[in-house]
Amino acid sequence: MIRAGLALCALLAAGPVSANCAEMWFVRNLIFDNAGMCFFSPLGVAMFDNSDCTPDAKIEIGAIDEEIVATIKANEADLGCSVDTDQTELPVPHADLLRAVDQLPAVAKEESACLSFNAPTVPVRSSLGIGAAVISSVTAGDTVYFRYEPFGGWEFVVTERTAGWIPLGTITPESCLDWAG
Repeated sequence: MIRAGLALCALLAAGPVSANCAEMWFVRNLIFDNAGMCFFSPLGVAMFDNSDCTPDAKIEIGAIDEEIVATIKANEADLGCSVDTDQTELPVPHADLLRAVDQLPAVAKEESACLSFNAPTVPVRSSLGIGAAVISSVTAGDTVYFRYEPFGGWEFVVTERTAGWIPLGTITPESCLDWAG
């Protein structure tokens, strides 16, 4: 019985790390997909659209994306991530929401959540900076997930219907009915 309990604990502990590793792999490679990289592994072909890639081209990404990729790689190393690229499916929470933003975030090793946001509406932007396009908002009653590393005074948040950037510290435990994490 003790052995079965330990096995269950190990399995449950591995679940969130695996989900974070999957999302880290996806976001890191989505940055390169957006820059025109071609994918040849079964997983890369399944997850990204090669119709607009540039074969044999040297792919360059901007300075912010380089920092994001470096942070993701460091987090992957810290967690001991290893994604099997021979598979053709990878469960990535909010993949469609991530594809819709202009600036991708670095997936964090840990997460927290605001349960039932109860403050004034917060605009959500597609990229860093007050001049970036407003693509949605966080409104009263939303559960807001913090799964990403803050960057440049901004943080990337996800709700059930949107994802994007808000100024760092805009949503606090005081603006939520409850806080998890």
